[in-house]
Amino acid sequence: SKGGKEVSVDKIKGKVIGVLFSASWSMTAKSFLPRLISFYDAINAEKKRMEIILVSNDTSEEDMKQHMNEMPWLGIPYGDSVRIAYLQKYCGIFGVPTLVLLNRNGDIITRGGRMDIYTEPDSCYLKWVDASE
Repeated sequence: SKGGKEVSVDKIKGKVIGVLFSASWSMTAKSFLPRLISFYDAINAEKKRMEIILVSNDTSEEDMKQHMNEMPWLGIPYGDSVRIAYLQKYCGIFGVPTLVLLNRNGDIITRGGRMDIYTEPDSCYLKWVDASE
């Protein structure tokens, strides 16, 4: 969590999960962030239906914390290189920003979450839910 506390898997169980690979130094990531926050807030307005987890590619813990302060979601702790490397490999990540969507079982729905939000913001969540069933 933002406060550095561990979050139980039960908190995100049963939701579509977005894994956001991002960094504070990326201008593309900075320009995408307001759109993603608006999308996240709208999807979760009535009920928490989706969670996003930040996987930071920042070069310092301070940079990561400042970047994460802008975000209303969870994050992998800075320096947790084992989990970060695993997620980068599992999701096939080569650059930031990338938003990978996982279904309730942890299977990849799409690696194109960022493009989905830009091109079909009103329907992509339902597309992801359909793909996860």
